[in-house]
Amino acid sequence: MLTVRALERHWSRVLTPIFCVAAGATFACSFSAQPGGSAGTSGTQGASGGGGNSGSTSSGATVSNSGTSTSGNGGPTSGSTSSGSSAPTTGSSGGGASGSAAGGAPSGSAGGGTGTASGGSTTGSAGTTYCQSPPCVKTTFTNWELTGTWPQLGTPLKTMPGKLTYTKKVLDTNFYAESCSIADYNGDGIPDVSAGRRWWAGPDFTTVNFFRGGHGALPRVGAPTELQNGVSDDWADYPWDVDGDGLVDIINIASCSYTEALTATYQPMPQPDGTGYWYKNPGAAVNQAAGACASGTGTGCWTSYEISADMKLEQKGITDVDGDGKPEIFASCLSCAGGTKGYYEADWTKPTSAWAFHVVTRTYEFPFGGTGWQHGNGFGDVNGDGKPDLLERSGVWLQPAAGWPVGGTAGMFQATSWVPQAFSAPPYVGNNTSNQGGAHMFAYDVNGDGLTDVISADWAHGWGLAWYEQLKGGVAPCVGLTPTLTAPAKECFTKHQIMNTNDAADLAAYPTPYNGMASVATSENHAAQMVDMDGDGIPDLVTGKMRYAHPYDQGDPDPDGIAYSFVFKIVRDATKPGGAYFEPHQIETGVTDTPELPMAAPPPYTAPVGSGTAYGVGRQVTVGHLNMDGIPDICVSSKLGTVLYFGE
Repeated sequence: MLTVRALERHWSRVLTPIFCVAAGATFACSFSAQPGGSAGTSGTQGASGGGGNSGSTSSGATVSNSGTSTSGNGGPTSGSTSSGSSAPTTGSSGGGASGSAAGGAPSGSAGGGTGTASGGSTTGSAGTTYCQSPPCVKTTFTNWELTGTWPQLGTPLKTMPGKLTYTKKVLDTNFYAESCSIADYNGDGIPDVSAGRRWWAGPDFTTVNFFRGGHGALPRVGAPTELQNGVSDDWADYPWDVDGDGLVDIINIASCSYTEALTATYQPMPQPDGTGYWYKNPGAAVNQAAGACASGTGTGCWTSYEISADMKLEQKGITDVDGDGKPEIFASCLSCAGGTKGYYEADWTKPTSAWAFHVVTRTYEFPFGGTGWQHGNGFGDVNGDGKPDLLERSGVWLQPAAGWPVGGTAGMFQATSWVPQAFSAPPYVGNNTSNQGGAHMFAYDVNGDGLTDVISADWAHGWGLAWYEQLKGGVAPCVGLTPTLTAPAKECFTKHQIMNTNDAADLAAYPTPYNGMASVATSENHAAQMVDMDGDGIPDLVTGKMRYAHPYDQGDPDPDGIAYSFVFKIVRDATKPGGAYFEPHQIETGVTDTPELPMAAPPPYTAPVGSGTAYGVGRQVTVGHLNMDGIPDICVSSKLGTVLYFGE
């Protein structure tokens, strides 16, 4: 539940220009283009909120279910298989998608379609690529997503100034998936959205399409059985041209465990738990055919290829570990070196082959009898050597000069690369139990002192969000030291709380850092993304509450509270603790509280779902360009539905 010290919910913002002065910062001081040159503009930018039809409202207004697609509920799956086999579906392989150009800006614009916030686009000259931290990576397809774990990933749009307010469009109020992606799937040059087995065509996002089989709407009322039958088969989505044919494919990673409980309800089976697949885009002719793959079978379904059958840990992400311009996926692996954290890498010369795991860490417990319910993971360059390092709730694993080899043994670099640090609350350092931890973790020089800091939730099923200031002297003095179970032998970071619990003492601690703005607190911050959301050149943190992350009987705090989400703007201020603070901007305003049920509420579990207008987060927050106006937008698929937020 969100708690505020003031009754006013429409907070004022401090619009102080921020200038990046730190040399060697992880992110660029401005959203930079490569190659150089000023960005031109094409099209005329429309007024904010123009062209919105049913299902689209200004920020804070109540959204009706009009415009929600219900076709295809309960459709069976095809194109994914049980672990260990590929069993692809049949489907024609299309040629190059019309309207797309490798690394270039697409022709045309969103044109003010339903639900979009503006009618124009802001692009550079043909072939110009923008990113958060040059040198920018150009792709074989037009990329529309932005991510804090790979700030070099390029997009054809320059980030434009935004107000950190949003227009919302609800795609569906059913629980289908817990992640989504933004990409041009039908080759018309306009971004689309995928979540679960569905994708919605832009610019109006009213036409729903299917690319694979899978489950229909899942229960989400907090019943104990939802620990198994309320688990979706989509916890991470990434668009990428895996086979290099110029068409953007979809990478889906299922839940860590328990999706098999859906077998009796949905046939064929949804994508099995613990698996990752990529689905080959067959081209526009198949994608735009009426009813393609709606039944979950047939030539309209995208052919699937297994990445791995052992992709654990709740928070995953992409980064370029080895600098080859291609993504690796960070996760954990139960069967790898006794159970370790690391990343998966493709053999890009054999795109249909399984991906290889690189062991990075020591062994970790896989809780509850070998499940993947682990928390807290990320990547970022912490020591400033230009190589991304692995972040997890027990510290940083610095990348060796020669990188991490394929395979590897647990702890092989522990003495030379592990920086023990408690990035969670309760703290765990020497303890290798791994259930408790944060969410997606990021590395960035928050206060501009030239040293990279770490940002993480305290506990994904509890309270708290913090940033950890890297102390002068860097992390080298802490490498390889033996920690206690709960503390490092030497502190190389100091913790600064962004938000904590909703009790009076915690709330009283934050009005000063927030410059008088109302204090906030949300529990179960399960997913995050870090991207420059307002065009000031400094990335901001996008995160929020996941409602019903666990059923009632699991004892999570405030399980059915309003699922608020925020953009936390980084403000550098030498008078504040650590020299900076995170200013909260509520993404959805005007919401009302929902009744709370007691823990372990008795059947029939009639907890209110979707009350107010807040949708919170799922297992992933996606940021990118939906309407091509240059202001970053947000896509969320959670237990409360799938929703888009267009930046204003």
